[in-house]
Order: sequence, then C-alpha cells, then structure tokens
Amino acid sequence: MIEAPPFETRARDFLLRFYMFIPRIKFRWRERRRIRAMRKALSSMRRAHSDAVALGLPNVITAYNLGLYILLLDMDWSILNWDMMHATNEWRRKFVARQMAVFLYEASEDLTQLLGRDYREALKSLGIGENLLQELGQVSKQLSRFKKTNEDFLKRIRQFVGAHRDHDAAAQLDILDSLEPLKVYALAGDFHVPLRALVDLQVRLTLMIGNLQTLLKQYLDKTS
Repeated sequence: MIEAPPFETRARDFLLRFYMFIPRIKFRWRERRRIRAMRKALSSMRRAHSDAVALGLPNVITAYNLGLYILLLDMDWSILNWDMMHATNEWRRKFVARQMAVFLYEASEDLTQLLGRDYREALKSLGIGENLLQELGQVSKQLSRFKKTNEDFLKRIRQFVGAHRDHDAAAQLDILDSLEPLKVYALAGDFHVPLRALVDLQVRLTLMIGNLQTLLKQYLDKTS
C-alpha cells in the first residue's frame, strides 16, 4: 500500500512531529546561518567568474566554474535537507527522497566528469601545488566510489519515480511502496561528506587563484 490506514498514519506522523520538534528548531538555526553564508559565497564566486570571463582567462574560468557548480549543489542539498526535516507525512517524505535520489545520481555523475583531466590541467597552469592536487584526487576517488556503489539503486529511483522517464505506472507504484526515505537520506549524508570536503578545498583554491600575481601571470600568458 502507498499509505497506511488514516488513523495509523495520523498517529505515526503526530509522534514523529513530537519527536522531531527540538531537532527541527536546532536545524533551522544552523541551516539559516549556513544558507546565508552560502549565498554570500555564491555571489562572490559569481563576480569572480564574471571578471575572469571579461579578462578572457580560460583556466581561471574553468576553476571558478567548478566552484560555482559545487556551491549550487551545496545550496540545492540544503534545500532538500530542509524539506526532508520538515516533511509532515510519509508521502511528502517519499517525494523528497525521490528528489534526493535524482540529485545524488546526477551530481555524482557530473562531478566525476568535471573533476577530470581538463580541470586538473587548468589548476596546474595556475600554479596549484601538488599537495592540493593530491587532496583533490582523494576527494574525487570518494565521489567515484559513491557513484559506483550506489549507481544502480539511485538510477532505478530516478528512472521510475524521480524524473518519471518510464511510463509504467504500476512499476512506479511498486517502487514507491518499497521506497525507504531514511535509506536515501543516509546515502545523501554519505555523499555530503566528500561534497563538503570539495567545498572547503574549492574555497582554498579560489583564494589562491584570486591572488593578483596569479591573475596577472594568466593575463600576460594570454596576451604574449
């Protein structure tokens, strides 16, 4: 069945709201501060990217583009996390879990591509040291392992009940019946570990790339 009998559903949702009351308050305070900080970081990164485009610095653009992409992912995850924490019934929790599955599938696939050879070559041209490149490689391996381990599970949800790409409604209902929101939520937590590491790494890279000497060298190399 998609949902439990009305009384059982109401009782379970009431107990869950009661149990989650204090954790939700703490979550709101923490996430509101974090989202404000992310919006500021996104605005700063966007200006830096626009400046690099205006100067015509392709390697700097490549580096900032990934930074923007990661910050957008982190922002989207925060919204999904908020929605899951405040879902008031099982159908809504399953709906958010479906969106999380699509997010995890697409993000893990895209990041493994974006962190590839072109990005690494761009960083090397900007004078990024070997230590940071090795750190980037470790995070990239974590993302690749996550993708390989969870790809089939996430793809099935994405295909049938996330993006609705398959038109077999009976199959969609079967998957929804067996879908466990907390299982998807736990996977999201596993993915967020390397994502946060990547955000922190990108902040350090951005500070290095934004160094006036680095930008000047890139500009002179471009015009020589």
